[in-house]
Amino acid sequence: MKLLKFTILIFLMLFIACKNNSSVLIELQNASDTLKAQYAPDKRVALFDVNFEHVGNVIIASGITNSKEAHQKLATSLKSLDIAFTNNIRVLPDTVVGNKVFAIAKNSVINIRSAPKHSAE
Repeated sequence: MKLLKFTILIFLMLFIACKNNSSVLIELQNASDTLKAQYAPDKRVALFDVNFEHVGNVIIASGITNSKEAHQKLATSLKSLDIAFTNNIRVLPDTVVGNKVFAIAKNSVINIRSAPKHSAE
């Protein structure tokens, strides 16, 4: 856990040191990938898809996740380094669905596959 925090901190410190926008976005994406490896290692069970864009002087973080903890760690890391960013990350289940956060499957066995193929994981 401490190693993960240290790694994220190093990535974000490199972010401040870099002046090139493309390298900054690459460093932010690497920090996001580190959080994804911890909180959503299997894409069939957990979601963490966050992308970064540089528009004007503001960095826009957009995407979806179902882990509130990962979302909070990413947001606090960026805020602690005084990075101006717009948070457009949706934490699922979203308030748009209201109380309908569960579903009932009509089949007795439902395949959770990464692609619509028999050979998919």
